[in-house]
Amino acid sequence: MKNFNTQRMWQVLKYDLLINRKQNLATLAKMALILLIMFYFMFINHAWYYPDGRVGEIEEGNAVMVLFTIGIFTVFYGSWILRHMDTKQHRTAYLMLPASPAEKMVARLLITVVLWPLACMVAIVTADMLRWFIHIILGVGLSGSVTFPTLKFISYASWQGRVFMVLLTLWAQSLYIVGGALFTRRQWLLTGTVLIILAMMGGGIITRTLDYMFDEALNKGITINGDIVFWAFTCSFTLFTLLNYWISYRIFRRTQVINNKWLNL
Repeated sequence: MKNFNTQRMWQVLKYDLLINRKQNLATLAKMALILLIMFYFMFINHAWYYPDGRVGEIEEGNAVMVLFTIGIFTVFYGSWILRHMDTKQHRTAYLMLPASPAEKMVARLLITVVLWPLACMVAIVTADMLRWFIHIILGVGLSGSVTFPTLKFISYASWQGRVFMVLLTLWAQSLYIVGGALFTRRQWLLTGTVLIILAMMGGGIITRTLDYMFDEALNKGITINGDIVFWAFTCSFTLFTLLNYWISYRIFRRTQVINNKWLNL
């Protein structure tokens, strides 16, 4: 990290996007297709209509489903942080790039954490426009959309709620980033399985501990300030997310051309 060079990092980022453009576009097209199918059925089941048969907007409650779907895409994509190194040839080419491991990892994190959510937004707009054309071709007519009700729903939420959901999504994605750096095959499946096992082992203990702390505070007459709780969770999620990024970087540094069958060790 001492010799981190921003210019080399940007060169690695541009190289990564250029070499993997077909794979990225194929993933974006698949996501847009899934959203198109979901949006189409949303309008069939949850849209309101004008007397002349034109289609109005979907119910705002469906925005929750849209955001939840995007959150799933964002989280699971973290397990693909090193999928461009899926073969021996790809690993050799990437590891031989004239850049430090930190510069390569930051480039991959920018693609996964920043560019991928932007790609999700592009997929939403693309799927919405395609659904619009389908309605026009079928002669149904249209005045509403999926994009605007979703944006409207986000605008109704408090800024604390928006910040909390973003941090929660990034934290969940960071767990899959660690799994994506650790496992070489079936990353999202193996990572999800490990997380489920860990949640079954420790989730109950954490829940009971938090309940005990809140009960003790109430019994002692201590007033729980909502702002303090919000900032405590915000700081916790931020620190754990950064910790997961650091762990994934340490794992990436151990990546070899010839890896273990299942692990990058």
